[in-house]
Amino acid sequence: MRVIKFCSFIAVFGLCIVSAGCSQKFRYEKTDTITMDEAKSYTIDGPKSDQKLKVEVTSDEPVMVIVHLEGDKADVKGKIEPTKEGNCEVNIPAGKTFVIVVAGNKKATFTLKVNSV
Repeated sequence: MRVIKFCSFIAVFGLCIVSAGCSQKFRYEKTDTITMDEAKSYTIDGPKSDQKLKVEVTSDEPVMVIVHLEGDKADVKGKIEPTKEGNCEVNIPAGKTFVIVVAGNKKATFTLKVNSV
């Protein structure tokens, strides 16, 4: 009987450890300003596992946001058309560095947030 209880405990403990490692949340936040007709790029280390991320922007003037993997500008993972507030979801492979580009036609102060979905 003790052996069964001990094995059950080990199995539950093991599941807790495995599930804790799989649930790492990705978070990134940046507040910045761009000038008229400027674009800024933010290079971000990717998540430890494949993840779907939500990219959000809020701004006092319309800005456009583009997300792509580092070194592959042609493969756009997500895009937010010029807006004061918007979001998109992107799939980022494990360990892949990605780039978020924010651009606008007017001076704008914005907040960029990236979180696990």
